[in-house]
Amino acid sequence: KLGREENEFVIASDADVDAKLELLFTIKKSCHDLLRIMDRYQTNVLILSHEETDMARFLKDYAQADKNRAGKIMASVSKVLAFTAQQRLSLRQPLLRLHNEIETFRLRAVTDTFATVKRMETARTEYRGSILWLKDASAQLDPEKQLEKFRRVQSQVKVAK
Repeated sequence: KLGREENEFVIASDADVDAKLELLFTIKKSCHDLLRIMDRYQTNVLILSHEETDMARFLKDYAQADKNRAGKIMASVSKVLAFTAQQRLSLRQPLLRLHNEIETFRLRAVTDTFATVKRMETARTEYRGSILWLKDASAQLDPEKQLEKFRRVQSQVKVAK
């Protein structure tokens, strides 16, 4: 990041963190996709329920006009369609509750985790900068003149850690 080669141990620890961050991004995207799909599903259930109700009314009206066997069948189908429309509408409350729980998870857990990750990355960058500073100070160390500078850098690294 600072124009230098990174230590192999730093790269290995980054690979572990990067894998976990990738998982976090996948969870965030999955939550968003799931909410979008649930919205469409709820809309389609509502539309289908209205269509079934309309069809039930239509069949009921024609069943009253037709007094033979076909009228009785239309009346029976009308009752079944009205019942299934009611059953579809009863799905709405559990779906809304699930939608709210997923939204709450997305807003609280995922957003809080992203805030924590941002703080962690800032601390990691500061720590790496201080490690590089310590490495430079130790490479340029003149035992008689630079010992105080080395101790100051070393204490800064301990604070940043």
